Amino acid sequence: MLIDCFSYKIFKTNLNFSYAQELTNIVSNIGNQKLNEGNNLVTDAKSFFNAYEHDTRFQINDINLIDLFCSEIETELNSFSKLISFGSELEISNLWFVEYYNNEKCLPHHHTNPVRISYCFSGIYYLSFDSNEHQNTTFYNDKSLSESFTPKCKEGDLLIYPANIWHGYTGTVSSKKRIVVPFDVKTTFNIKYN
Repeated sequence: MLIDCFSYKIFKTNLNFSYAQELTNIVSNIGNQKLNEGNNLVTDAKSFFNAYEHDTRFQINDINLIDLFCSEIETELNSFSKLISFGSELEISNLWFVEYYNNEKCLPHHHTNPVRISYCFSGIYYLSFDSNEHQNTTFYNDKSLSESFTPKCKEGDLLIYPANIWHGYTGTVSSKKRIVVPFDVKTTFNIKYN
């Protein structure tokens, strides 16, 4: 479903990932190490870590949960691409996990930077989320943050939006962990030479 949000649209669907509980357990175990990978000035969350293709931390028997999870997200990305007549296949460029406790927050930001790779879309998956206790991601009209829109979401929901859109999370006092999976999206180029 497409949701109107200022001058752009947000794609929302429920991913219904069949291994969501197993993924939550792995993320919580990794998160207990209080990892804070990279130079992240956007969130004050105590647990923030990247995931990679074929990441062995997500292996259960013969299934790599991160690979399966990314494959399911990419199916939705390409449904979204067709829905908006984007004209290119989409794939995840990078993906990370963030666990929020109590008042931890994510300052308003966007995912474009002329010095780094410029992404066309970004997304967020609500892996462990109680819609009665946690706040959803808020989107803003521009960098002035003068107007905001917060779509209603529930656990298992997936949002896809333009990467240059300002968004953030102000935090909620809750005894429950809020785990989200943000990611950036790039186009897949199929260049053929004759």
